[in-house]
Amino acid sequence: MAQALINLSSISTGYTVFEKDQVLTEGQLNSVSTYLDDQERLARVSLSGVGISHGLQVSLASNRVTVTRGVGVTTDGDLARLAADVMFDRFKEYDAAAPDYAPFGIGPDRIPLFELVQANVQATGAVYSLGELTSRTQRTLGNMVAVLLMESYEADEDLCSGSDCDNLGKTVVNTPKVLLVDRANVSRLKEVFTTPDRAARALSEVVVDRPAITAAASSNDLAAVYRTACTAISQKLSNALSRLWANCAPFLSDLFVGDPTFLWLSRLTLHQGTFASRSTGIQYYYDFLKDVAETHNAFRELLFGETTVGCPDVGAFPKHLLLGGVTGGTPEERTGYYPAPAASSTSEQLRHARFLALKLHALIQTFVIPAAITSWPVRVTPSLFEDQSLEERAIPYYYEVNASVPIHRSWSYARSKRGEEATHYSYNAAKYNAQGAAANPLASQLGRFPFFRIEGHLGGNVDTVLATLQAEIRARNLPFIVRSLLLDTDRTRLPRKRKRYTDLHRIHHMVRQELSHQMDDVISFSTTFKNQVISAVDAGRVRDVPEDGQGTPTRTVKETANQKNSAVTAKASGAKTQLAKKYADYQANRAVLRTDLRDAMQAAGEFKYELGNAVKTEFVTPFDAYIGNTHHWWLDWLDEEISLWDGAEDDKLLFNKFLADHPGAEHFAGVVRGGTFVLVYDATNTVVADFMLTYHCPEPVEQEVDEKPLVRPEVKPAWIVDNGIKVLAPVEKYVRERLDIFRADVVEAKVEAKVKEMVKPTEDYFRGIKESFDVIVTKSALTETPSKIPGNYLDLNLRELEMTSQRVDFVRNQLIEPGITEATKTRLRADLTQAQQELAAAISMTARTVAASGKDVEVGSVEYKALTEAGQKMMKLDSARLTTAKNGLKKVSTTDKPQLASVLTNMLTMKGV
Repeated sequence: MAQALINLSSISTGYTVFEKDQVLTEGQLNSVSTYLDDQERLARVSLSGVGISHGLQVSLASNRVTVTRGVGVTTDGDLARLAADVMFDRFKEYDAAAPDYAPFGIGPDRIPLFELVQANVQATGAVYSLGELTSRTQRTLGNMVAVLLMESYEADEDLCSGSDCDNLGKTVVNTPKVLLVDRANVSRLKEVFTTPDRAARALSEVVVDRPAITAAASSNDLAAVYRTACTAISQKLSNALSRLWANCAPFLSDLFVGDPTFLWLSRLTLHQGTFASRSTGIQYYYDFLKDVAETHNAFRELLFGETTVGCPDVGAFPKHLLLGGVTGGTPEERTGYYPAPAASSTSEQLRHARFLALKLHALIQTFVIPAAITSWPVRVTPSLFEDQSLEERAIPYYYEVNASVPIHRSWSYARSKRGEEATHYSYNAAKYNAQGAAANPLASQLGRFPFFRIEGHLGGNVDTVLATLQAEIRARNLPFIVRSLLLDTDRTRLPRKRKRYTDLHRIHHMVRQELSHQMDDVISFSTTFKNQVISAVDAGRVRDVPEDGQGTPTRTVKETANQKNSAVTAKASGAKTQLAKKYADYQANRAVLRTDLRDAMQAAGEFKYELGNAVKTEFVTPFDAYIGNTHHWWLDWLDEEISLWDGAEDDKLLFNKFLADHPGAEHFAGVVRGGTFVLVYDATNTVVADFMLTYHCPEPVEQEVDEKPLVRPEVKPAWIVDNGIKVLAPVEKYVRERLDIFRADVVEAKVEAKVKEMVKPTEDYFRGIKESFDVIVTKSALTETPSKIPGNYLDLNLRELEMTSQRVDFVRNQLIEPGITEATKTRLRADLTQAQQELAAAISMTARTVAASGKDVEVGSVEYKALTEAGQKMMKLDSARLTTAKNGLKKVSTTDKPQLASVLTNMLTMKGV
């Protein structure tokens, strides 16, 4: 039985050089052909590659197997080529007398093989249709794999007999055949090359865990979250690196002195132990693990598809090529293509992968968190972001620059190929004598950089770091902003008081300015009022004694005017001084301002109250406007609103609140263009971490606003400020003087009769009023005598009501005196009309004051009693003035005040004299 001819099992290294007239032997002649054949085969195998280059695809249809045209090369250098598609419709058992071929097995150990017979081609032996395969072999086509065999052997064609033997020589036969083999026997025919692609399939991607940061009250809380992620990543890296050398040593062994796995794992274990109890710098430890994982994954990725084999083993598939399952199958059932290095399009991938293996080693060896962090300057380094490979990004500062493992020489494959390792951007660029733009990166064009590494701030004072970065941003026109957050849950621990100015502060300023100008009016009016009172006393219109109803029993009228004016002026001036201050200074003196405002109002009210019987209010005076003004309430309300708003803004400076409002915050050791770099500091003002937002999120503006005085609009004439009141002789004084005249005109005996005559009409008049009011007003509370109203604006209205009512009574009484002339009556009728007009206005004003109190009236309340008194006064009005009063009452708003509406309705039914 012949043996399969394996040509490259023994490679010829020489051949015979023929000489003239030389007698040639078969060995000399064969040496030439053998040498040339070996060289041709070696050229195919070593310079082109082995396996199926293209085509040679198998398919089954209607019990016919088709093999498409294609080319392949065996590891013995045989060129297997089909120039056209070939269809097979029959089969036969592969001849047991065929040459022995080791992969098929020798003798009785040979695996079952079936040779396919081409359609329309004569064949020797027992040939059967493919449709009979199952019935004759108990096998199905679906479980068969096609094999292209280059059957090679030496055939001896000598024809020898007893009388003659012509030496015809031997013939080397190379016959391509397509065989079918059971799928179970494919493994013994499958090539086993340790290629980078095969190694990649034995490695696993390292998936980097992401810290789940939702809240943290301290640096320990924050470190715990990162520690959990780092522990998981470190374990994954240890598993991955343990498998790397075992699968990749064949193409990495020349890079290292021995297996580096132990060194890698021991360093990872050391780093993990360090950060098991350390929180400072743990974000950079996380970044380091990400770098190692990314480099490992990039290394693995480059290995895929890299099937280059330099010197393939001749025994891998010396005479056969697996074409795949007849009805389809897996890639493992088909011989792949293994290009030679000279012809490979993926050999560059392998060189890059080998570079990354060295980079892995350098990363693990040089990682270190600088011990003296506070002595490191803060620097901004342009870089690419994580959507680009680690090789394209700037070198982080936590990789030490040293001569034994120079990190800059192991960082980028592309730069290292060009010999441009010194052009890497890095925090530590000066340590390796950086060249080009890397020597001063912020002075060069930044347009191509979407990210900026920020380093050297960890462990520094937050105010110093913040100021340094903000100065760098301004000086270099850098396209990002920076802010800081306290890693705490209590906003009272914020070390810096923010100065904020908002629309609430502007409204507050306007209210203070309004009150300040009102104080000017109060001071001016108080002085004018005092001077009028003193002038009236000096002119004799007002007696300078307390018995006239002005002042108190312990002070004269002049003393009262001087004292109250001094009190009003002092307190109003004090309030004006506080109101003129900036908001920050105002806040520090709020209690003083509140006291001055209250005392000024009290003094103004007492001033007018104690001289009430001697004054007539023509229109609302600055005293009245100030007492009725509620804008001083706004100061406290605005203070409360500003305090609440300010507290909410302070909360935004706490890490947890910020994270809740901006859940996309994440650590990247820098910030993207247009983003926000966030410094996180602890209670000692030390920067312990950093985060990034991809968008602008500035801290509330801190500014010292110049609150300039607001110019008072020239609307209210100065005359209005000083002339809202007149000092008149009190009614009591006038009555007393008239009685004195009366006593002088009649004899003592007639006094009692005269008085009774004067009093009786008045008694009848008031009796009629009472009876009418009892009929109209059904509520018993209205018949009650109003109690003393507290000293407020309503009290002033009631005093005005009482004074005008007294004037009406006085003038009416004058009209009924006997003996007065017609001229006097005409004048008194005019005075009565004027007095009734003022009384109607006072009634309307009282109702409006009650309505402006903001609450509904209740039976028995001071407001209810005030309206009762105003209703009684309406009965002193004639029909024209009664109409005027009712028109004023109709204009009073009673929205949401049903009781007030009811009382006003009763008042509108009143009848006058």
